[in-house]
Amino acid sequence: MFDDNMFEKWLNEKAGEVFDKVGREEAIRPDEMIILVLKAQVNLIHLDTDLRKDMRDLREDMSAEIKDLREEMKDLREDMNDLRKDMNELRRETNDLRKDMNELRRDMNELRQESISLRRDMNTLREDMEKRFNRTQWLIGTGVAFLTVLMSFYQFLQ
Repeated sequence: MFDDNMFEKWLNEKAGEVFDKVGREEAIRPDEMIILVLKAQVNLIHLDTDLRKDMRDLREDMSAEIKDLREEMKDLREDMNDLRKDMNELRRETNDLRKDMNELRRDMNELRQESISLRRDMNTLREDMEKRFNRTQWLIGTGVAFLTVLMSFYQFLQ
């Protein structure tokens, strides 16, 4: 069998010699040109192998990234669903609170009406009490005057 490492070593040495000739601007023979062509082909094979490896690595990296991205999207979707549920619950609670606030407003209005009615009743009661007090004062005053007249009359008779 042919050993690739041995061939590449020999090819690298011969290609280095030919490149030195080219660097010195000497003419090269057809067999030296074949060595350069072989070196270029070996370099292309190495580049192709490296490129294939890089593409495979890139594909694996991209697959891993896409898998991670899908997981993150799934987590985000679950978080969004949880947020939607929380928002719906908050909406229900807000509606319940609105209902409670409206009921409280109605109760407050009823209390206000009852308070107005109670004030009216208290004013009526106060007026009635003032009338009775005035009547009582008048009766007491009349009684005192009558007693005073009676006592004066009694003293006059004596």
